[in-house]
Amino acid sequence: MEETHESGRPEEVHGVTFGDIFRAVGKRKWLVLLVTLLFAAVAVLAAIFLYDPFFSTYSRTFTLSYPDSGAGKFPDGSPFNYRDIVSLDALTQTKNADGRFAGIDVEKLSERDAVTITQVQQQTAGELTQPTDQYTITVKARYFSGKGAATEFLNALARQPILKAVQIARTMNYSLDESSFENADFESRLELLSAQKENLLAQYDAWIALYRGNYTAAGRTLVNHRAEIDVAFGDVLQRSLSSELETNGYVSLQLLPAQRAALEAEKAENEQKISALLGALGSSAAALTLSSAAETSAAPVQQAGLSETLAALLVRNVEIDSQLKALTEENVTAFETKLKNVYQALQEAAAKAQAVGYALYEQEARVYFETSQAVQEGNISPVLAAVGGLVVGLIVACIIACAVELPKRKSSAEET
Repeated sequence: MEETHESGRPEEVHGVTFGDIFRAVGKRKWLVLLVTLLFAAVAVLAAIFLYDPFFSTYSRTFTLSYPDSGAGKFPDGSPFNYRDIVSLDALTQTKNADGRFAGIDVEKLSERDAVTITQVQQQTAGELTQPTDQYTITVKARYFSGKGAATEFLNALARQPILKAVQIARTMNYSLDESSFENADFESRLELLSAQKENLLAQYDAWIALYRGNYTAAGRTLVNHRAEIDVAFGDVLQRSLSSELETNGYVSLQLLPAQRAALEAEKAENEQKISALLGALGSSAAALTLSSAAETSAAPVQQAGLSETLAALLVRNVEIDSQLKALTEENVTAFETKLKNVYQALQEAAAKAQAVGYALYEQEARVYFETSQAVQEGNISPVLAAVGGLVVGLIVACIIACAVELPKRKSSAEET
C-alpha cells in the first residue's frame, strides 16, 4: 500500500516482509550456514555426552543353560535365585575378575539401584503369563564409558551363575567319609556302601535322562560309567556279603572275644534248657501212658509246645557252633578286607562321578545372549539430534542475520 506526499513521490509502508528476511539471510548466508552447523554439532555432542549418559540405559537379555538348570538348583542342590546375579557380591566378583572393569563403581551401582534384573514373562492362554528361562539385566549408562564397556561388563555379570555352577560341580563330593565307614559295625558298613551305590546310580540315571546313555564325558559314555558301579558292587556280591555276615555273625576284632564269650554263654544256657525240656518231655510221656485220653486232652498240646522249643534251642546251638567256628581273627580280617575293597572301589567310582559331573557342566553350561551388543534405551538418536540442531540453528541464524541486516536497510532507506 502506498501513500502520496506533497512531493508527489510514493513511500512504502514501514515493516518487514519475507522478502526482506530472505535478502538479509542471503547477504549473511555464510554466517547462517556456520551458525546452523554449529548448533547441529552442539546438539549431537550434547545428546551423546550429556543427555545419553545420564538418562539412557543399557540392557542385556540372555538365557542360562546348564545340566538340570530347569530345576532351579545348582549341582549341590542349593537354590538358584536370579536376583543374586545383580547382588553386590556378584558385582564385586565380576569387577575383580577382569582388570578392564577396575573403573566401574559397583558399590554405587548397587546402592543407587542402578542395576536391575527381571525375568522375562511369556504370554499364555488368555491374560495369564508364566516366567521363562530368560532374564534381562539393565544398568544406567552413566556408570560406563560406552556401549562396548557396558556390553563386556553385563556379559561377565550374566556368566556368574554359570561359573558358580561349574565350580560347584568341580568340588562335588560323592565319596563316603572314611572315618564314618571305619567306625561303623559290619552291618552298618554294608548299609552305607549300598546307599552310596544307589546314590551314584541315581546321579548317573539323572544325567542319562538329560543327555542319553551314549553321551561322552570324561573319556567314556555315561552308560559305561554307570556300569562300572555295578562291577564294583554288584547285586550278587552284595547279597553274598550280606548272607555271610548274617550266617557267621562277624564283629570287629576288638569285639571278637566278647562275642565268642557271649555265644558260649548262650550255648551253655541253651544246653541247660535242653536238659530240662528233655526231662519235661519224658515226664509228659509217662503221664500220658498212665492217664486216660479224656483226662489228658491238653497234654498233647503241651508236649508239642515243649518239642518246638526244644527244636529251636537245638537249632540255635548248631548255629552257635557254626558261628564259633567262623569267628576267628583270620575270617573276620578276611571279611573286613572284602568290605574295604568294595569301599575303595566305590570311592574310585565316586571320584569318577565327580570328574564326569565337572566335564558335563564345562561342556554344557552356556549363556545365550539375545543380541550381540547391549541395547541402549532412553537415548536420543544422533541423526534426530542433528536435525533438531539444524532447525534451531537455522532459526537462530536467521534471527542474527535479520538483526544485523535489517537495521542497515532501515538506515539506508531513511537516508534516501
